[in-house]
Amino acid sequence: RSPAFAGRPWQGREAMDGFLVSVYAGDDITRPTFFELVAKDQLMDMLRPALSFLVSALAENAPPRLLPLLAYWDYLQNALFIWLEAYHLRYHGASFAEHFFGLRRQLTVAAAAAAGKPNALEFVELARQQSKAPPLSRRNQLASLIAVTALPWLRVAIVARYRLLEATPVAARGTSLLTRALALYPWAHLASHLVGLAYRVLYLLGRTGSWSPSLHLLG
Repeated sequence: RSPAFAGRPWQGREAMDGFLVSVYAGDDITRPTFFELVAKDQLMDMLRPALSFLVSALAENAPPRLLPLLAYWDYLQNALFIWLEAYHLRYHGASFAEHFFGLRRQLTVAAAAAAGKPNALEFVELARQQSKAPPLSRRNQLASLIAVTALPWLRVAIVARYRLLEATPVAARGTSLLTRALALYPWAHLASHLVGLAYRVLYLLGRTGSWSPSLHLLG
């Protein structure tokens, strides 16, 4: 089955990507490099805290009439990122971070791989077909939007609740289902990181075309 995460268009590839891609891209010129995928993951991890810090710094000198608006900044930020990701998935077939690094989501063309190691002309034809590939369907757009917005928000919410639970005395924690579920969070967190690490190592070794479990599930 074709991976859900494919590469970039052919045009300008050699001039744009340079030495690292020529060494690590392998035979498939449309396959994103390990370094590009790590960078796009780190971009969003840094962008959200940086934006929150900027807003908090501006809030210290903000006019009083803007304070009620800044009090709902978390909701406004989530709405902003949902719109940003939905826009890029619809018009660019990629999340904001993926589009920033020239990547996009699409089904790969398997014809050249099925015929064996492609030559230079087959490489060009493969890249041309991928550049003309149809955009993501609405179903894929919605699934991708949930993966890049709802899942990170859910993870942040769970971490906040777990830290609140840690700050609560043991005698006052109770035995509710939510409390018992949160107690398992460290093990779930460890398992998710191990699975993600396994996918990255397998991708680096060329044993899978999926960079993460979420992309694997998206098909």
